[in-house]
Amino acid sequence: MWLGLDNGKMICINLKTGEEVGTCVNFSEEFGKPITYLERFSGILDQNFFLVVVGETEAFVYSQKINNYKPVIYGADAKDYEGQRISSAKVAFNGKFFALGIPGDNREQAKQCRALGFFSFDRESFIIKPIKWLNKYPFKTFYMDDHLTSIMMLDAASKTLDY
Repeated sequence: MWLGLDNGKMICINLKTGEEVGTCVNFSEEFGKPITYLERFSGILDQNFFLVVVGETEAFVYSQKINNYKPVIYGADAKDYEGQRISSAKVAFNGKFFALGIPGDNREQAKQCRALGFFSFDRESFIIKPIKWLNKYPFKTFYMDDHLTSIMMLDAASKTLDY
């Protein structure tokens, strides 16, 4: 079982023995922030890749096989979203896509900095590319199915907005 900890470390635990297994990944040395979201790319069966959000503001894809991580680059048309709070994320079951939600937490930011970003991930070349940013709908957080085809958004009043 993999754990993302508030001290910025990502560790693997053997559930039978309770012992740490393998190399610990330490995001806190470079970023000094806790891991706030961790999800494995479950559709990739032959190796472990993870979507990791650090300190609610930075996203990375980590590869256990090469023991390295790459930042998620939002793209030239999405510079305003960088450094904003990531409220939720979701990895597609096939391991080829993922989404990040940036709600724009205050009223001044909300219109220009709220967006739902979709990204592609090529595991062979370890390349992450932005595909599309949706910024039409206000939301506080979102929920998606495993195929990233159905989205339920919750607004600031926690009422559902389905799209």
